[in-house]
Amino acid sequence: MYWVENRIGEERLRNAYALKRLVDNYGMVAIGSGFPGENFNPLNSFHAAVARVDAAGFPEGGFEMKNALTRREALMGMTIWAAQACFQGSRRGNIQRGKDADFVILSQDIMTIPNEELRDVTVLRTVIDGKTVYQRK
Repeated sequence: MYWVENRIGEERLRNAYALKRLVDNYGMVAIGSGFPGENFNPLNSFHAAVARVDAAGFPEGGFEMKNALTRREALMGMTIWAAQACFQGSRRGNIQRGKDADFVILSQDIMTIPNEELRDVTVLRTVIDGKTVYQRK
């Protein structure tokens, strides 16, 4: 967002990072945090998808807010829709009998706290395939 308009122009900018348009047109969008060079903290990706600002709150008012996701859409994009996008929907994406039990327990409810607090949420426990692989002391 810092350089995209200079590189691709104002007209094409409207189609860049068009997460909401993808949801509206296709019913889903897979989002994540694994892009090389980016911080891989999923909570940062969640924050960026809904608030459309960086850690410092730039740009004021958010970047292309018409393409911001709701918190529900962002969570779906990082769980169920992401699993479907990589053909793993029958095994992953939500907590359901017969699926891999992959989940985290967070210090705060990311569906209700203010946007400004999303990047400060702490992972208290991580469970992969039903086994605790991390627990905050």
